[in-house]
Amino acid sequence: MKHWKVLLVFAIAVFSLISCAVSNKKREILSVKHGFSFGMCNGYCFKENTYTSEDFIHYEKAYGRTNPKDFPEKMDSISISPKEWEQIISKIDLEKFYAEQETIGCPDCADAGSEWIEIATSDKVYRVTFEFGKPSEELKAIYSVLRKL
Repeated sequence: MKHWKVLLVFAIAVFSLISCAVSNKKREILSVKHGFSFGMCNGYCFKENTYTSEDFIHYEKAYGRTNPKDFPEKMDSISISPKEWEQIISKIDLEKFYAEQETIGCPDCADAGSEWIEIATSDKVYRVTFEFGKPSEELKAIYSVLRKL
């Protein structure tokens, strides 16, 4: 009987470890996007940076009142180091990020611009959009890293 109890405790422990591993894998951050746009603007008024564990992609396009023919889309990609990727993801608390409203304030009202941070994991993509230069308290840590890069 004693062996049965030990076996049961062992089985529960193994199951718990497996479920934690599966849960953590689902929460692995695949990419982080940070961008901004201005609707009452001429030129490259939409800019977005996408970060992954391997690279950084910078994308610009005409937006607002701009004729896209005058400003063709631009995209550049460079490799990033594991240290840079870790610097980005270390500032993210997914539970707090998911708790943020999808829209904060009045982005791009009166041409003040809008800004966003988007995080993609293997099970979810979530974007928070806010007034340009005005992230919430919860976003300030990741925001400051992304603005420096």
